Amino acid sequence: MINKKYLKNLRCKEINNKNDFILDLYNERIIDSLDVININFKKILILGDQGSEIYKYIHKRFKEAQVEVYDIKTKFPKSDLDIIKKSNIDIDFWLPQEIEFDLIISNFYLNICEDLKKILSKVMKSLLPNGFFLATLPSPE
Repeated sequence: MINKKYLKNLRCKEINNKNDFILDLYNERIIDSLDVININFKKILILGDQGSEIYKYIHKRFKEAQVEVYDIKTKFPKSDLDIIKKSNIDIDFWLPQEIEFDLIISNFYLNICEDLKKILSKVMKSLLPNGFFLATLPSPE
């Protein structure tokens, strides 16, 4: 049994994500997935603050893209890429605009939501018709 309230409280604390092997590994896999997609995304949403590697990649590859980050953190770490709009939003209370983003990325963030099916429905409604959704979720396997 996963205590989601505990996980949310952990995310709210300012945690040093340096040397987080699992997060770094899956950030690399998301970046590898983006490398093979030959689309110039214009509006990108990142669910969960994933640290600077994904930000740097997106800023370098999709220079003109408007990027937003939603997380429940009260404080976001300082970054050299502070041009990215970061918002303190609990995923369970997210009210997305319909057909807004052409890329949504979530790395180990959806696992803290109360109703995954409801959140996935919100994600799908907010994607443009040919949009992409890249996500990683922890599993027991």
